[in-house]
Amino acid sequence: MLEEAGRWLPVLSLRQEFGDFELEAHALYPARWVLGLGGSGTVAEVVIYGEGWLLLEPLEARYALGLSGSLGEGVWTLEGGYAGLLPLQPAGYFLAGQVLLPQEEASWVLQAHLRLDDPARWLLSMRYTLGQPDLELSTGLSAQGGPTPTLSLSLWLRAFPQLW
Repeated sequence: MLEEAGRWLPVLSLRQEFGDFELEAHALYPARWVLGLGGSGTVAEVVIYGEGWLLLEPLEARYALGLSGSLGEGVWTLEGGYAGLLPLQPAGYFLAGQVLLPQEEASWVLQAHLRLDDPARWLLSMRYTLGQPDLELSTGLSAQGGPTPTLSLSLWLRAFPQLW
């Protein structure tokens, strides 16, 4: 059981490893019953992963399949499927990619997301983060297409104070 906003949510999760692969099965009830099956494994230094979700009442399926690999010190990811950007949001066909390029005390993250069933809905973003043991400074630029196109510039500072 998982507690959320003062109420208990039923959750069941099972996991099994098979050499370089693993499978997980889930059942939970956040607002309606949701059943999920996911798996991942490594083939020729590329991580292959996938997941499928069955939402009950009304019956709806969502899924994703992805690949991830190394770029020297960096990491790339490519994913496609049928899902919403956030859980329990309306789903659509999508293709997404991300590149993470770490530097000594900083990193660049480049992301792209395209709704294949509505090509006018897309997202491109770039973020630069400089990190210290107790401080993180990030700046980002993102552009989003859709009914209300947006261009966003962000700057944020996070502090991690030592409490003891």
